[in-house]
Amino acid sequence: MHHLDDTAYEQITADLAAKFSDSLTREEVAAAVGRARAELEPASRHPEFLGILVAKRARDLLQADAAGHGEALHTVPTILFACEWGTGRSQMAAAFAHRLGGRHVHVRATGRHTAVAVDTLVAEAMSERGIDLEQLFRSSPVGDPVHAPDILVEMGSQPDDLGAKLVVSWPVADPHDQPLRVVREIRNDIDVRVRSLLTELRIPLAG
Repeated sequence: MHHLDDTAYEQITADLAAKFSDSLTREEVAAAVGRARAELEPASRHPEFLGILVAKRARDLLQADAAGHGEALHTVPTILFACEWGTGRSQMAAAFAHRLGGRHVHVRATGRHTAVAVDTLVAEAMSERGIDLEQLFRSSPVGDPVHAPDILVEMGSQPDDLGAKLVVSWPVADPHDQPLRVVREIRNDIDVRVRSLLTELRIPLAG
């Protein structure tokens, strides 16, 4: 008998809670994941598929529960912003998307290199816009179909196939080792691009 650990189920719950944040509480999502786990885990012989199956079953349960009450679930798109270092462009884009899209979008950020902290000048440039980047925007495990984003935005990086439904490439300059003046220009470019993307996705903009 094969099982996923609790961390994997917590990640599935987090992803689904973000996906249905317009309609459901995290507790409701966690209950559905628990029901799906109880149904599927005891008979599972292929742990590599268990996460996908539990996530799908939990979605089906949530949608069936909503339909039983005459309601329809509204899903929130997940956007993953990717850049080379994971400390500059992707962080700025995720921060703008989070501020502008609010609960109507779920954002993540990643890079080819493991990010430890946001680039100092990037954080300074964003603070000028009233955005605190003390905490990194993180990504769920990449390359795992359970956590595949709806939209992948590449900025100077070509990550492995992440299973995104839509891949967008932005020719945005790298702020790494650039003076603050240049970082501000890159910040402004990303701001415009994020606003355009959210508008195209028909996500209402805050502010």
